[in-house]
Amino acid sequence: MGIYAAYDKRPSVNNTCYVAETAAVIGDVRLGAGCGVWPHAVLHADSHPIEVGDESSIREGVVVHNECDTPVRIGRGVVIDSGAVLQGCVIGDGTRVGVRAVIFGGAVIGRHCTVADGTLVPQGASFPDGSLIAGMPAEVVRVLTAQEIADLDHDALGQRDAAGVLRRALAGTMIQRAFQQLG
Repeated sequence: MGIYAAYDKRPSVNNTCYVAETAAVIGDVRLGAGCGVWPHAVLHADSHPIEVGDESSIREGVVVHNECDTPVRIGRGVVIDSGAVLQGCVIGDGTRVGVRAVIFGGAVIGRHCTVADGTLVPQGASFPDGSLIAGMPAEVVRVLTAQEIADLDHDALGQRDAAGVLRRALAGTMIQRAFQQLG
């Protein structure tokens, strides 16, 4: 797996995390308990930290990077879907960021929000808790229902469980590889 010290900073990865072999976690990245960083995701903290809360999932091909010397803070139980790009932003607990959404520096997404697939969140934009956010540029479409918020939490737990299964399976594979190399 690609966990690299850089810029005089070493990533902090909780031992309950799943980090895919093809993922890159670089510099001052802090992954909380039960996180999943899926294949080809890149978390690159060169100027300020990237903090990922417990039980969050960074899916395939996501890019998370600092912009304009702004840290990235991803809350607890967040799902960042495939191909999304996050730069120097804050994502509240229990939020889902859709496929290929882009969130620019200084943006703040509240708790229990859904950022729709393909949404473009401009620099410095701010959205309240419980919002469905969509568009180019992004705007609040409506307030999420209680059921939709419960579904966000349920999905985050499912992502956490999937990451745990892969972490355990790959740990076994790595041990088998080590034994094979020893002969």
